Amino acid sequence: MPMTNLQDRVATSFRAQGLMATLGAELVRVSKGEVHIALPFSEGLSQQHGYMHAGAITSILDSACGYAALTKAPPGCEVVTAEFKINLLRPALGDRFLAIGRVQNAGRSLTVCTGEVQAFSATGGAPRWSRSCRPPSPPCAHDAAAPDPIGFSMSTDYHRLTTAQRQTCPLCGGPNGCVPSACGRTDTPCWCTTVTFNPASLALVPDELRNVVCLCRRCAEAPPADGRL
Repeated sequence: MPMTNLQDRVATSFRAQGLMATLGAELVRVSKGEVHIALPFSEGLSQQHGYMHAGAITSILDSACGYAALTKAPPGCEVVTAEFKINLLRPALGDRFLAIGRVQNAGRSLTVCTGEVQAFSATGGAPRWSRSCRPPSPPCAHDAAAPDPIGFSMSTDYHRLTTAQRQTCPLCGGPNGCVPSACGRTDTPCWCTTVTFNPASLALVPDELRNVVCLCRRCAEAPPADGRL
């Protein structure tokens, strides 16, 4: 099948998917045996700790693999998922996610695909997260031995707090999505390493909590409207 017809076939099917439209996913590449689907980060698709929900990540990966299989299917045939297994190697932290599906073997009635999801920050650079391979962990703002990307590092006072205190934003009192606290490991990368904190917000943090706990995403971008602590 000519590449133009192949791309049209996949694009037409993709546009008919209600879930992809609901998620805000975008079909970005179609080639023989390989399809890429992109998804921007959205708070509406996040989980309780502030990073992208595995359900959203799994959905775009499933579709990328399915459409990769469709590029190998004969004209007039359709593709549905028979089964899949996904390994979530680290939290999905980033501003944009790219699911890549590739055909490994195309049989008469069953096509086997593999895939990965990569995460990218707004500042560019190499992917920060992958489903199928784990790069070295980036510095975490909670690791006292690591370089400090946002102006502070973990204080020894952090270990004296309860889990609830570690997971609470010191400005608004809501959940801060602290990944190291949620998983119990300070060598785990946190979402706070991918954003720039508003200096006005940092100035409102009480002295006893400064360099100790994270702000939530909303307060990191701007102080609470009422200015309360």
